[in-house]
Amino acid sequence: MKLLKEEVDINDGWDLDQYGVIDDIERLAYELRNCVRGAYTNAYTYQELGEYIKNLAGDLDEFGDELMTLKEE
Repeated sequence: MKLLKEEVDINDGWDLDQYGVIDDIERLAYELRNCVRGAYTNAYTYQELGEYIKNLAGDLDEFGDELMTLKEE
């Protein structure tokens, strides 16, 4: 799965709109901060939350690999 939404200009700062995985992190953080179980991650049990986090960790690992392949000009 490609996590970068499109080719980014890496010489122009961090365009966070390009990174869908960042949205997933924000959903998790908001839900945990506000104690609204399942409102943003659709995780209603601790097991579902664990699955969400494990999937997110895998996506972050893949995202890191994608970022490391970008060439700086």
